[in-house]
Amino acid sequence: MKYALNPLAACMATLFGAASLNVWGAPPATPPVQNQNATGTQTGVPGTTVPPVLATRPTPPIFPTQPTQPTEFPGIPWGSFLVFPEVSLAATYDDNIYAERPYTSPRTYVTHDVVYTLSPSLALKSNWRQHALNFEAGGDFDRYRNHDAENVNDYWLGFDGRYDLSPTTNVFGGARHTRDHEDRSTPGSNIGQLEPTLYDHEEAHLGLAHAFGAFRLRLGGTYDQYDYMNGTLASGLPTNNDYRDHNLSSLGVRLGYVLSPRYEFFGQVATDNRRYDNLIPGQSFNRDSDGYRAAAGVKFTLQPQRLTGEAFAGVMGQNFDYSGFSDITKPYFGALAVWKPTSLTTTTLFIDRSLEETVVNDGTTYASSSLDTTYGFEVERRLTSKLSVNGRAAYTRSDFNNFDRLDKIIDAGAGLRYYVMPNVYLGADLRIIDRASTDIAAQYSRNQMMISVGYTPARNRDYAIIPEREAGAPEAPRAQGLYSGFYLGAQIGHGGLTTSTWGPRGGGGTDTAGMGGFGASYALFGGWGTEVADNWYLGVELDGGDSNANWKHRKIKDDAPTAFVDKDSNYGLSLRAGYLLDGGMLYGKLGKVRTDFHTYYTENQFASGAYNQNQTLTGNRIGLGLEIPASRNLFVRTDYSVTRYGSYDVPYQSSGGGAITTENFKTSDAVFSLGLGWRFGGQRPAVATRPAAELRGLYMGANLGHGTLGSRLTGTQYDSGVGPYDFTGDFARTGFTGGFFAGYGHTFNQIYVGLELEAEAANFGWEHERDTAGAGGRDFASEKRGGYGGSVRVGYVLPNGSLLYGRIGQVQTRFNTFYGRGAGTPVNQSDDLVGTRVGLGAEIPASQNTFVRMDYSYTRYNDPVTVSPQQPTPDIMRFDNTETLARLGLGYRF
Repeated sequence: MKYALNPLAACMATLFGAASLNVWGAPPATPPVQNQNATGTQTGVPGTTVPPVLATRPTPPIFPTQPTQPTEFPGIPWGSFLVFPEVSLAATYDDNIYAERPYTSPRTYVTHDVVYTLSPSLALKSNWRQHALNFEAGGDFDRYRNHDAENVNDYWLGFDGRYDLSPTTNVFGGARHTRDHEDRSTPGSNIGQLEPTLYDHEEAHLGLAHAFGAFRLRLGGTYDQYDYMNGTLASGLPTNNDYRDHNLSSLGVRLGYVLSPRYEFFGQVATDNRRYDNLIPGQSFNRDSDGYRAAAGVKFTLQPQRLTGEAFAGVMGQNFDYSGFSDITKPYFGALAVWKPTSLTTTTLFIDRSLEETVVNDGTTYASSSLDTTYGFEVERRLTSKLSVNGRAAYTRSDFNNFDRLDKIIDAGAGLRYYVMPNVYLGADLRIIDRASTDIAAQYSRNQMMISVGYTPARNRDYAIIPEREAGAPEAPRAQGLYSGFYLGAQIGHGGLTTSTWGPRGGGGTDTAGMGGFGASYALFGGWGTEVADNWYLGVELDGGDSNANWKHRKIKDDAPTAFVDKDSNYGLSLRAGYLLDGGMLYGKLGKVRTDFHTYYTENQFASGAYNQNQTLTGNRIGLGLEIPASRNLFVRTDYSVTRYGSYDVPYQSSGGGAITTENFKTSDAVFSLGLGWRFGGQRPAVATRPAAELRGLYMGANLGHGTLGSRLTGTQYDSGVGPYDFTGDFARTGFTGGFFAGYGHTFNQIYVGLELEAEAANFGWEHERDTAGAGGRDFASEKRGGYGGSVRVGYVLPNGSLLYGRIGQVQTRFNTFYGRGAGTPVNQSDDLVGTRVGLGAEIPASQNTFVRMDYSYTRYNDPVTVSPQQPTPDIMRFDNTETLARLGLGYRF
């Protein structure tokens, strides 16, 4: 949808004159999990949200010190109107289309799919000196590759306008029809319904605006009607959604006083009436209510700071007709600020609080509503006339009234748009949603990765930005040949070693596990490369080294296994391709590796028949890194490489007459390295210099990460009531993360000291699964979810303005832990664990105030997770969690 706006926010925006912000400058859509009136979740970049405050985007006349940028979308003239057509086609991979928590009871796995979305739209805007009239229509048509029951056809059609009675008075109004769907993540939604819940939304508004002297008056009313469609259960029976049909109406007035060109103070009040068509099924009540919103605030436009926006605070109240629902009186507040530090950068910050409708219940207790408070931001940077990038994040706290449930949602993302032709663009976007809840079944994480192509004929075919040179940007072009030639170097590293194991067990069952551990490494490398046209680099490299990474598994029982894998020496050959930035080279590599492993596997009572072999495996390696010149010849390197090796069989003597049984192993590693190298040649070009003071001040950015989550399990187990048997095992798996960071730093000559905050979302973990013919066997797993933390960074600024740093701090991360034995009730819990994080990394200037960062960290979580299923002779197991994480980020320094 073009407007992912909750109903109360829509009322406030309409009544009090909030200005719509375009998709690049608007805050991200409110996380699509909070209320039954929220629009369907889009699988790509969240749509525009109109915040419930009055604010306008800064324009060139407001900030005359900035160069006046040309209009990118002037529209297509059509009589006295401007036409803005657009169409896009997106393909999105969604790793959790039903917004489920894995390891629910009965244990299930989340469902992933690819959805294709066709999104045509058309807007007509009047180009008149007086009055205004606008029309819009569009749709989002989703088609799922494997789950066609999720297919939806959303569309909307509407108009709005203004009639100027005089230069100081106008009447405004509009209407809109929307066919939409409810996202599967909506609290209380019927998960047993085969298809998403569809609904129609009718909305209309009418008002009057008048200015007299320094006063500004605005009054009006809004009306919204929601009509929910029935669905179908797997049994073929229909679902009844008619009880959700309701109407919202509001009358409001706002009076402002213009104190100066910089400040306007105002007061506003509005009613909030909600009426349902039917009673809740099986109950004698519904959620009818009447309320109010009252607030005072200030609107500001600060020219030297290039900041405009609004903030207000007051009180909200809602009285419910049903005596079983408590009436609500809560603080009411909101804010929107748009800051343009340069004409090419827009930062939007917003706060929103609203009372939302919900259908959450447990069959006997019903929530009356949810109080949603959202904090968020978006940063958009136009890098060139063709390329824009953006990062965004929102945090929502949903407190359900008259019901014991609290949700905390992080919705974050980053994207880019590149115009390959004047009117044709390619887009890419990553969105991460994580919901923590006091209702464990409502917890979920969701990652969406989208690529798109779009056609925007209303874009200016000759659009070109006016570049700005910021303080410290090199005046001379980068020296040619700095990265060309032969080189040698050495590096030390650390990373994870993981092995997927599978094999048969007695009684016709199988055992599947993700084993893994960590270790250090060292290597020598050498190669040759050359710079090619347009800042590109091509090269080839040899490397060789050794490692002590390993994992172990042992259970002290005759018919149980003991196993381990040690990683030893390796050598490899890679092709490298890089792109040259202001402060260094960002490169990727692809190659082949030969690595020695020592594998041991035995059933304890047949140690003489153990598999105990050294083997050399060939692997495919992919990696990326940063290379930073420290002088004419010396350079520093950060590198992260992932290698996947072929599977191999592990035969061993087992129970059942001592027969030979075969286990299958498939191993991978993920290693971060810090290296120092020397490029040969006595006439190499000098490195461009930048002052260390450029790194002072505030910064923020977004990153993508890949890492290894490992758990050491220790404890005692019982088999058929016999035991206890001591158990020790190393389990691990790799996965991706995404996050945001922000901080402040200061330099003392070349020494850098700073404080940084970070927020992260993840959705991966390891698992062990035992399939048996009877009631035996154990299933257990650990899964990492979202987290946040802070750290101190200390570093050294190289002459070219790049930063090498170390960090130490703490993070808090949510872990889901599952442990089940046989037919008994499993342990299924979530824990927020605090860990100590240490790491190192490098930042290089990319262009003007932007920088690219590569960061590696090791986190040991301080407290173990201890589980013990409630059954006779229970197992007692302890999970000690650690993780490594390599992240590539893009940041902006203000």
